[in-house]
Amino acid sequence: MSLSSLPALLSRWVARRVALLDRRTAPRLALLLCGMLFARGRRTVTRWMRPAGITEEFRPAYHAVAACGRRTDDLARAVLWDAVAPLQQGSGRLTFASDDTPTQR
Repeated sequence: MSLSSLPALLSRWVARRVALLDRRTAPRLALLLCGMLFARGRRTVTRWMRPAGITEEFRPAYHAVAACGRRTDDLARAVLWDAVAPLQQGSGRLTFASDDTPTQR
């Protein structure tokens, strides 16, 4: 599976995320993200590999997941920026609020 099989908007989003990683790791992570979208059953890394077409070379895919884990701050910042940037276009100032009201469980 390649990024070209995804819709253009999603393909660009994945490409921007993997660009933050090492160039050796990025293609594997792109495949795993695609596999994550199409996985069935329990959502585990092993399940992501099947729809991504990763069979023989599974060990480097696990290394790509570990590399992604080491860069979570950068990846989270990029995801947050993608969510906030469109909101900020029409406004010079944004206010965020958090509701910590206890709820029944």
